Amino acid sequence: MSNDFDTVQHLLPLASQRYAVDVLDALSERPHTYAELRKCLRAHRRGLDDAMRALTTHGAIRRSGHGGSWDLRAPGSTRYHLTATGRHLTHQLSQLDTWTALYEHHLYGQADL
Repeated sequence: MSNDFDTVQHLLPLASQRYAVDVLDALSERPHTYAELRKCLRAHRRGLDDAMRALTTHGAIRRSGHGGSWDLRAPGSTRYHLTATGRHLTHQLSQLDTWTALYEHHLYGQADL
């Protein structure tokens, strides 16, 4: 990761969102249904819904087989996939430097840039 304050600022909301990093990790292996994500992450529905919305807002995930509002529950057959942005975020979050910068931001309010 480049030591870029903007990158840390961009990743911070996702890294601090419960289940968001776990969803990215699971979807990096393969697409999943909502039920599969809940089961493999042992996630609570509300927390997973919040994470999915946050990831959608960042353009990191998409769903196939169902259009429409994310406020309504999609059919059980709907599969969730990473987008190119999601793959990029997953790559960034796999770097130790990224987590170091996020942790320093958490401790000191800024990354050591």
